[in-house]
Amino acid sequence: MQPTTLHGSDLPVPEGFSDQNVPGVLQDFFRPRGFRLVERVGVPPEISERLNRVARFIGTRYHHLEFFLQHLKKHYSANHKEACVPLEQQPEQVIGASCGLCEELNRYFGIRYHYLRRDKLLILRTPPTFCRQFLCGGWLERFLMQQLLQEFSQSALAQALQWVINGFLLLGQGRMVEMDILFAIHRRLYRVEAKTGSWQESLEQYRRKQFLLSLEELPTTLVVPRVSPDEARRCYATHGIQVVTIADFSRKFVVPLVRQWSPAPPPARKPR
Repeated sequence: MQPTTLHGSDLPVPEGFSDQNVPGVLQDFFRPRGFRLVERVGVPPEISERLNRVARFIGTRYHHLEFFLQHLKKHYSANHKEACVPLEQQPEQVIGASCGLCEELNRYFGIRYHYLRRDKLLILRTPPTFCRQFLCGGWLERFLMQQLLQEFSQSALAQALQWVINGFLLLGQGRMVEMDILFAIHRRLYRVEAKTGSWQESLEQYRRKQFLLSLEELPTTLVVPRVSPDEARRCYATHGIQVVTIADFSRKFVVPLVRQWSPAPPPARKPR
């Protein structure tokens, strides 16, 4: 996969995409490499804010929602008109969180659901396409971006953070690569990828793409539901990619980054 010989700004933007809101510091990183960063023309701001609220609900309860979300994926891939999720073998926390998520979807998007208490069967009508994509994994990018924004907003770096979520890197000749989260602190870029399903086989793909696109200097962090400390160390040693869990993303990645870039406090004055 070789980049185009055109300058990045010369690449045509495909229909349904735009680069009008892409921060200049991000675009400046890719243009000299022959790439152009664009965003898919998104949902209206009011819908986006609703999705963010549901993403926070899922992210803070993912341990209890994983079973339900996995079943939704299976039903949506089979194009069923409704998802019937059996919960008879699940603890009350899972049942409560699953019903709570359905209530959120009904409140913000009017998606109907029904819980058969006697059979412990939760039935959710199939939502619109953008909602299906969101429930099948798109919620995680939004949840992680909100954690980034929250930590940086509480620091002196609030104005230094520039970002794009679900950006696409145009390579020329109709090719593009999706990047879940790209952000810059001052002029230093970082990439965050999110996976709710199987992720081990993706590591080599990420590393290979970065090599082929000459993006080895772009630090990449992969966020997954679970990874042991030993496995995380092996992944970094083998692929140069930091792997952290959803629960540890803020503590192990965002907070250290804020500390790294925060200005040093002035030296204490010596007493006279």
